[in-house]
Amino acid sequence: MEVIAISGNNTTEMTETPQNISDSVKSGFIYLIEKSHFLEKKNFLKIISNMDPRRISNPEVRVVAEYIYDYFKSHSNFPSKRNLCHHFEWSEDLEGDPADYQRIIQYLKSSYIRSSITKTLSYLEKDDLSALKEIVRAIRVVEDSGVSLVEEFDLATSEFNELFVKEERIPTPWEDVNKNMAGGLGRGELGIVMLPSGWGKSWFLVSLGLHAFRMGKRVIYFTLELDQKYVMKRFLKMFAPYCKGRASSYRDVYQIMKELMFSQDNLLKIVFCNAMEDIEHYIALYNPDVVLIDYADLIYDVETDKEKNYLLLQKIYRKLRLIAKVYNTAVWSASQLNRGSLSKQADVDFIEKYIADSFAKVFEIDFGMAFIPDSENSTPDIHVGFGKIFKNRMGAVRKLEYTINFENYTLDVAVK
Repeated sequence: MEVIAISGNNTTEMTETPQNISDSVKSGFIYLIEKSHFLEKKNFLKIISNMDPRRISNPEVRVVAEYIYDYFKSHSNFPSKRNLCHHFEWSEDLEGDPADYQRIIQYLKSSYIRSSITKTLSYLEKDDLSALKEIVRAIRVVEDSGVSLVEEFDLATSEFNELFVKEERIPTPWEDVNKNMAGGLGRGELGIVMLPSGWGKSWFLVSLGLHAFRMGKRVIYFTLELDQKYVMKRFLKMFAPYCKGRASSYRDVYQIMKELMFSQDNLLKIVFCNAMEDIEHYIALYNPDVVLIDYADLIYDVETDKEKNYLLLQKIYRKLRLIAKVYNTAVWSASQLNRGSLSKQADVDFIEKYIADSFAKVFEIDFGMAFIPDSENSTPDIHVGFGKIFKNRMGAVRKLEYTINFENYTLDVAVK
């Protein structure tokens, strides 16, 4: 059988030999894996899941698309570039090309629509116009690029054991918190930490990120306020207590962190940015296990910047939770409590009323904890206070207490 192979701007005939994959197809799929943003990945999955990848006529595109789709179904994530190149014995020096990817996605779109039209011809011959709905649906599938995600559990086609597949949860540094959130924040979930301005929001995120890094997880920290080098210095300060006897300076601590990263093949990247599209790009590019955003309320979103603030914030948090779901990553952010939380009369039992700007963002999160500083018993070197787990889809609401010690850069949280 002869098919048309995608190759640059031209088409060439070739026999069906999937091992003989053209460079343009390779670079297109490498772009999808390595450089595309999460909406491009979502749209690829949407098209492939609606059309049977085994019915793709081009063998080059079919064999790679089928592998990526099967990998995603098994791992809830895309394969890495290294994995893809190793599986198909491609050179890892190959670079992704967005133009080649667009040719692939356009081919898949047209193939899906053609197959839908073909399936409806027998109905049209019988003057059954209801078949046109299938064509309209196909067009909507390939053209809809909105931020959405649909997943289903079908009783007819699913197995009982699928209900009890254990999802990975990434622990926090605090055992009491982990016990009350089924072991940690799950992949695909969004968590939030809230404190008043200047009382340690960023330190909480650094502590969460450092703990994940030490566990061998890939971590990206997005800072929308502090300089990226300044944030990295905070990671060094919190990592230093783990280097006792091995480090006499922060230069030594830095080197130990770097050696740990290479030995575990993980990642710690601090990114200064302020736009949602940049956050999406980095997550798509580096495939992190844990994402920390300091802090989400400051994200600029070109799609929603003219809306009322409370609507903007809710949409931003909704997008972050979607990103967590699509990329199978755990996302943490910080947010502020208002000035009322600093008063002596502040009541931890009703801590939700101190949430700044918009309560609507709470509707989008999976887990939330907030803290009120005890200013009378805090010092410049040691911050103490009380808090509460106020949103918890995986467990109960609990009162908490915390201590940030700036003498040895440790942060402890425990159930009160």
